[in-house]
Amino acid sequence: MTTRPRSHILEDESKTSLKKILPQEWLVTENSHDYGIDLQVEIFTSEGKTTGHVFWIQLKATDSSIKAHHHKFSFSKNKLRQLFSYSLPVIIIRYSSITKLFYYEWANTLYFFHINKSNKTVTINLPYQWDTKLTPIEINKYLRVHDDAVKGYYKLPISCSLIPKSNDVLRFKRKLRNSIEESSSILKVKSKENSSSSFLKIYLENNLIILSLGDYLGTNFSCDKLKDSEPTKIKNLIYLGVLIILGNAKKFDLFQTVIEKESLWDSITYSKEIFANLLPKILNQQYAKTNLRKIFNILSVVKDPEIEAITAMILISLIGSNDPDILDAIEEFYLKKLEIAKTEKKSLRIALNHYNLGNLYRNHGRNLEAIYHFNKSRKYNSAYYNKDYFLRELGNTLFNSQKYKASLKAFERALKINPNDVLLQLFYGDALLFTGKYGDAMEAYDKFLLYAPAQKVNTQEAHLKFTCLATLIECGFPQIQIRKSKIANDLADPQNLNNNEDFLDKLEKALIDFDMLSPIVWFNYAYELRKIDKENNVTVNDQNLMIPIGFVMTAIIIKYDKIAWKEAILSYLFTPQLFPFIGYVINTAVFYCGLTLIDEIQNHLIEINSNNKFTDEESIEYLIDLLDNLVEDYKEPNEIVISKSANGLINLRMEYM
Repeated sequence: MTTRPRSHILEDESKTSLKKILPQEWLVTENSHDYGIDLQVEIFTSEGKTTGHVFWIQLKATDSSIKAHHHKFSFSKNKLRQLFSYSLPVIIIRYSSITKLFYYEWANTLYFFHINKSNKTVTINLPYQWDTKLTPIEINKYLRVHDDAVKGYYKLPISCSLIPKSNDVLRFKRKLRNSIEESSSILKVKSKENSSSSFLKIYLENNLIILSLGDYLGTNFSCDKLKDSEPTKIKNLIYLGVLIILGNAKKFDLFQTVIEKESLWDSITYSKEIFANLLPKILNQQYAKTNLRKIFNILSVVKDPEIEAITAMILISLIGSNDPDILDAIEEFYLKKLEIAKTEKKSLRIALNHYNLGNLYRNHGRNLEAIYHFNKSRKYNSAYYNKDYFLRELGNTLFNSQKYKASLKAFERALKINPNDVLLQLFYGDALLFTGKYGDAMEAYDKFLLYAPAQKVNTQEAHLKFTCLATLIECGFPQIQIRKSKIANDLADPQNLNNNEDFLDKLEKALIDFDMLSPIVWFNYAYELRKIDKENNVTVNDQNLMIPIGFVMTAIIIKYDKIAWKEAILSYLFTPQLFPFIGYVINTAVFYCGLTLIDEIQNHLIEINSNNKFTDEESIEYLIDLLDNLVEDYKEPNEIVISKSANGLINLRMEYM
């Protein structure tokens, strides 16, 4: 006969005992999901009506005779993080088989207390003993507050409780309460210390302040010798915590009200950590323009290089925003700083602000303005011309302005400075391609693909360009060419065709003799080849490879042309020799045109279904699923690099890997 493990017996006993003390009208079910949860509870009223409140229970049983073990035990911090991540609140309950008593605390409350501790495991204390009459009432109150916090159903003043976690802060707690009650327009202190109806709980330890809004959002601060601190100073620190919470909740109207009503602009630089946390929230979409002016005034007084660096870092992360108000605010900010630097005749600061403006304009396609400011930054600080990151950004801006030869020189110089920059090799390849050095471009793409970490950067487009160039050069197209786009485009115009001329011959001549990067020539060339194949009833297996290559070359050059990408994808689908490379095509197409392109291809395939291309819609669905599954997430450059010059100037840039 097999004996059941003691742990299983304890688990069953704890569940049975707990179900007996839960209100009869509550619906208790065993949790079937593998979430580390034991029970799910849905709360009904005594009349049998649902309250809409549901919570989970994680049950921990013990048969230890040591009294402390009945409510204290070790717990994995990762597990605590997991419980906090669930959409439903989780209550942790400890059952003692010795005393038959239950102790409890909400997982989210414990999360805010322990998550910043360095140990992998923490000792959690469940401070509340289950009371059959009172605990269900407290749970109901807790869930109402939690749900309202999640939904954002709160307003100023926010009800709060001050909860001392050690006896030595009791006197300070009273002082802090008095300070809040005397002047606060945003907080209302509840008289009951741990009121379940309080939206905001403020826990006080001698070296820690923890804020928890409905156990949904929270923050904490270290504070040495809290009991000896000035209450007004701690009150302002709590206000900053409220700002962080409201910012995380995206309640920007309340956020702005708090910062203005309590005059917190001077306090946001209380610590660099708090400033870094608050600044992205201060520069929210609704108030960015107004608030960045405030930040400018603060930086004029607080001349701290690290505070300036944090500001620059946040602005760099916001430069990619498409919100015009945010961009206008950043532009105004840098222009003001530029004027001050000019007034003070500080060359390096002038250069830095020109550089920042150049990056701002470059990111939003204002290439001529970007080039102007990059050149100005180099004039005031010649060291920029020896920095690979500067040359890379200048080179990309020149390239986007179709100044291909100048961009090539910038990339060549950058590679001499930093030959190990993998993405620089990709940009160099593009510059070679558009200056007509096709063979060299193919080698640059090959080198990029050899060393580029696919898990960090997008290699799909480079693969596509490499395979197209390799195929074209193998088929006799030039490795180098002085591009003459106008002549090539004229040859591609059917209206310029004489009666005895072959249009296909003219198109081929245009590509080989004048410009192998003319999109209109490539599109017409592919279209004419496909027309000839149709007229001659050429099978898919025998169709000319130049048809898909032609459409891909068109798409590579124009980039955002949906028609060209659609034709390219369909051509690769129906070309067995090129089908293994279709992943490169679909990923590059989706990057430039979005996922809706796949829907358009599906609609197109349904339309031609009547021409017996497919026998049923299931085949079309299969192909669309195949394309969908080939799409990968594109990796954006997201690493901000900080460097500090000998004179104390902070320089920041967004790295590509």
